[in-house]
Amino acid sequence: LLVLAAAVVIRTSWFQDLVRAQVEQAADSVLSGQLRIGRLHGSLLRGVQLDDVRLQAGGRDVLVVPSIALHYSLIRLVRHSIVIDRITLIKPAITLIESDSGWNVTSLVKTREAGSSSSTSVAIDALEIEDGEVVIEQKQQRTNSGVRIPDELKHLEAALSLAYDAGTLRMTLEKVSFLSGEPSPSLVVRDLSGDFRQAGGGYRVDDLHLQTDRSEVRLTAEYVQSTAPATVTAHVEGTPLNLAEWSGIVPALAPSAITPTFTLDARGPVNALELKGSAADQRAGKIDLNVVLDLDSPRQGIKG
Repeated sequence: LLVLAAAVVIRTSWFQDLVRAQVEQAADSVLSGQLRIGRLHGSLLRGVQLDDVRLQAGGRDVLVVPSIALHYSLIRLVRHSIVIDRITLIKPAITLIESDSGWNVTSLVKTREAGSSSSTSVAIDALEIEDGEVVIEQKQQRTNSGVRIPDELKHLEAALSLAYDAGTLRMTLEKVSFLSGEPSPSLVVRDLSGDFRQAGGGYRVDDLHLQTDRSEVRLTAEYVQSTAPATVTAHVEGTPLNLAEWSGIVPALAPSAITPTFTLDARGPVNALELKGSAADQRAGKIDLNVVLDLDSPRQGIKG
């Protein structure tokens, strides 16, 4: 009788509103912003759907999602800290805002107090985004800026997984695609995939693959900042790289008519970074590179 009564209660709007309020309260303890959920419904035993979800920070909507579907195993949630089988965000609108203190997303999660012994682990086996939009509001760029950040990413489709445990963050991109907005020409990203890891004062990227309409780039890199000075190890290759395609982001590439294939290896500390590589184009010829960069001293330089 108790089991039957519980099965009935958890489906009532009263109980679902209670769970929604508890979720909002738990989020407020972790996030610097305010999470508000318009409606929560579903079985609660295997998964729920959240409607009209809004995350606000600094009086602005940072995330607006008409519908979020969560699928989970109650047994896994009991045995672990936070484990979600799949989260699907339908038509999310994300706003990235740059200020003098940096981008708003970097301060959304409250910093942990010194000496905190919290060991909460989070795992999202599958995070899906359907027809998302990202609006980028950056500070006024200098007129002579060599790089222009797009003001919008449209038709965002993504499939990825996330895991956080004992200070280690890992994100695996299965496939991400989008269309950039202004400045034109637009950049069409067909596939962005790879594995990212952050742990112990270091960052690592494995098998990053970027494919656009006319370019293809692969990257493996590691940045270790726990050493003094920080060290870099990287290998990147383009097969090929259409320079004019990227002119919306780097205006200086607009008059370029070459599509080189290239390889580049970087290794060493940032005050003596070794760069070795080559690039070739059928019309422009070939160039080889073997230099040492100093990116750390007041008088940055290059030799070789």
